Amino acid sequence: VFTAPYDPLSGVQGRFESYAQFSGEYPDGAVTDADGNYWTALWAGGRVACLSPDGRETGSVAVDATQPSCPAFGGPGGNLLFVTSARDELDEAALAASPKAGSLFVYETSAKGAPVIRARVENRLVATV
Repeated sequence: VFTAPYDPLSGVQGRFESYAQFSGEYPDGAVTDADGNYWTALWAGGRVACLSPDGRETGSVAVDATQPSCPAFGGPGGNLLFVTSARDELDEAALAASPKAGSLFVYETSAKGAPVIRARVENRLVATV
């Protein structure tokens, strides 16, 4: 996972820097909470990791599916974590081991979602890995 400073008013983006790395788990969708923590679904990890603004993992939520794909905050108090999951490329044995794959999961958290900020992103290559 990489991060870069970004000015939403001007659309100017700064230099990318490494933020977090995972081994055997693949960051997929992500969301930021009101405290600036980064929550990322970890494909093949069966969890959503919460990382502090400086990239330290501070906790995680176990998901009853091996391929969580995207977290989002919502609900009346903004503290419900919605997590989608996928069934892509799972054979019969994998589906038997993870029968809830493809489901939507909802978790009550102590975190609250951050307000959404619309941003303009240029249609150009911004980084290579």
